[in-house]
Amino acid sequence: MQTLARIGDRVRNLARPSQFVRSVTQNRANLRDNDVILLSYPRSGNSWTRHLIADMMLQHHGVSTSTLHENEFERWVPSIYKNNLRVTRDPKNCLPYRVVKSHEWKDADNRKTIYIFRKASDVLSSQYYFLRNHPQTSNVEKVSGFSVDEFCLQNLPRWIDHVRRAIGACDRQPRSIAWVCYEELDRNATSILSRIAIFLNLNLDRINFQKAADNQSFKNRKKLLKQRDLKQLRYNLRRGKTGSSRQDLSPESVDWISRQTQEIYDRALDCSRDFLKPR
Repeated sequence: MQTLARIGDRVRNLARPSQFVRSVTQNRANLRDNDVILLSYPRSGNSWTRHLIADMMLQHHGVSTSTLHENEFERWVPSIYKNNLRVTRDPKNCLPYRVVKSHEWKDADNRKTIYIFRKASDVLSSQYYFLRNHPQTSNVEKVSGFSVDEFCLQNLPRWIDHVRRAIGACDRQPRSIAWVCYEELDRNATSILSRIAIFLNLNLDRINFQKAADNQSFKNRKKLLKQRDLKQLRYNLRRGKTGSSRQDLSPESVDWISRQTQEIYDRALDCSRDFLKPR
């Protein structure tokens, strides 16, 4: 009887929404119409862009900035998955909107959106190692039994669908989406940050953009994590380089993914370059 009771308890627990699901559901209920959604497929550079935007928002408020630790930037650019949107807001923040991280399009419906995209092979290989090295068993199980090549090929349709939805949304409402290409951000952060600042109505100049880019560089963020959080360093910051998937995947997989995604990536790149044009 005790064994049956334990089985019953396990079934009931599985049927109940997890605390994570309940928290995200509550956060979605607390989204506002004027929230700006920082959206991307996972591992496309969302965290780096959050750091950059938080740095710019702080500078807009007259704060002298440096490399931001997680607890600092999350008060300025919270995550729908991690932070309580009812209370997570820095008291110094006087902007009329919030910038909120998400990976899901339903959060961006009818809201201004900053969309980040990155080459599929780099995204998917990064996601594989992020999950494999993650401290939570539930994440590790998502890649258990898969090689990195198998994982990337299996999840490629999800990346394609995510970016395709961004292009469709841009076709319908081009003024409501700011585009960030990870590869372009890596090459020339200040130009992209200047356009994001205009999109967010931040009163800043090139000196501010360069300061944000320097503060939140991969090198400086990795140095800070080495000092404060070695566990997170292991799974959250690996290389930070474009084209890193060539070291992870077979040449055949890289070539196949490139051929399957080149057209849609080029279309997204056109959207991002159009966004960067002076208006």
